[in-house]
Amino acid sequence: MKRFLKTAISALLIAALLLLPGCVSVSDLVSGIIGGDGSSAPASSAAESSASSKPDLPEPSSSSPASDPEPSGEAASSETTELSSEPSASSSEASQAPESSEIASSEASSSSEAPSSSEPEPPKPLTLDEVVGVMRSEDFVYTDAYDNSFDNHFRIPEFLPDLPGAKAANDEIYDDYIDVFLDAEYAMKEKLSFPCGKLDFEAYLNGEIASVIIESFYDGGNYYYSVYNLDLKSGELLDNHGLARKLEMSYYELRDRLVAAMEENYNEKWYYPEMLPDADEQKEKTFTQENIESSLLYLGENGQLMAVYTAYMSVGASYHHTVIIVP
Repeated sequence: MKRFLKTAISALLIAALLLLPGCVSVSDLVSGIIGGDGSSAPASSAAESSASSKPDLPEPSSSSPASDPEPSGEAASSETTELSSEPSASSSEASQAPESSEIASSEASSSSEAPSSSEPEPPKPLTLDEVVGVMRSEDFVYTDAYDNSFDNHFRIPEFLPDLPGAKAANDEIYDDYIDVFLDAEYAMKEKLSFPCGKLDFEAYLNGEIASVIIESFYDGGNYYYSVYNLDLKSGELLDNHGLARKLEMSYYELRDRLVAAMEENYNEKWYYPEMLPDADEQKEKTFTQENIESSLLYLGENGQLMAVYTAYMSVGASYHHTVIIVP
């Protein structure tokens, strides 16, 4: 009987191994058969195992080390969710208020384009009307005791008071020409003949140099001139030496250019050696060092260098004040 049981058990083991390879171990099958009560359990377990390729994993206990990854993973996932929710909230706020971002952008752009209030604007260049005005203007219309009629218009310039050096320059102009007005007023009152027929001026502005040239005309056909060059930066009245410095050239170079212009003008207009026996003498007098130094230089239209010199001659008034261009 025992031999039969052993033989039967062996046969069952072999059959089970052949039918269910790799599903259960031999020791489990044997223990199930020997146990007697669960003789059908191995078969059903094997069947259930064969029905699912992925057997259910046992639930880990709270004390098991393998349980650590799951809570930490949940925490990480929770933190990630919280962090990712913040940018999305801010991005939604940004998307809900595009106007505010555009306003901020335009304000930043306008503030970058606007000039800094701390940087002063460069001063605008002065105009001639802002530099030179009229000090005095008066008409003298009358008939003298000999029925000679006079209709004269006199005016003299002034540099406007806010300019550096204006007062000193205006005082000089006033001293030079106030007598002409006083004499004309007296002549008109007393009905006297008055020799001055013209008193007027022209003005020019070239950079930092304002120039006025006053012209007066008297009986006898001669003209007289005064020149005033005001340095608007320093307030200095410039003589020929000062004008040369402002033009950044040597005075001797300026004088050589003046002499060349004088000689060309004199030879063309006043020098007639074949007609006047003392022509060479008058020319020599014209080109003395003293007469050259007494010439008046100024800047005319568009910065053209101009000069007034005295030309001596043996006819007429014996000298003539002439305005020339100095190339």
